[in-house]
Parts: sequence; C-alpha cells; structure tokens
Amino acid sequence: MSDLDWDAIFERRPDLAPPGYQEAVEQAHVDSELRYERQGRKRAGGSGKSKGGKFPGLKHGATQ
Repeated sequence: MSDLDWDAIFERRPDLAPPGYQEAVEQAHVDSELRYERQGRKRAGGSGKSKGGKFPGLKHGATQ
C-alpha cells in the first residue's frame, strides 16, 4: 500500500481534518529544523551516541 498524502486529502475534504492537525504539522517542521541546527543533518534522527555491543568480546574471539 502506498503512503497516503494526508495534506491533499484534507485540502479536498477540510471537514475530515482533525482539530489541530495543521498546527501539529507546522510544529513538527519547526522542531525538526531546531534539531538539525543542534545536532547536524546526519544525526538529527537520533541522539548522536553510538550504542555499544551487548557482548563485544564474543564476536571477535575473545580469549578466556
């Protein structure tokens, strides 16, 4: 199933738009831009920290 274009749907049928939808979309764009400014475009989706492995020594043949 393809993604729905909710903006286009709500333009054609404004009676279906939930209250506060447009404000929430605008706020999400603002928040995203602020996150990009703080963390840079490549790391805007996450915290910027890499996760350590659960058992890092086992994968590469740690000796006992």
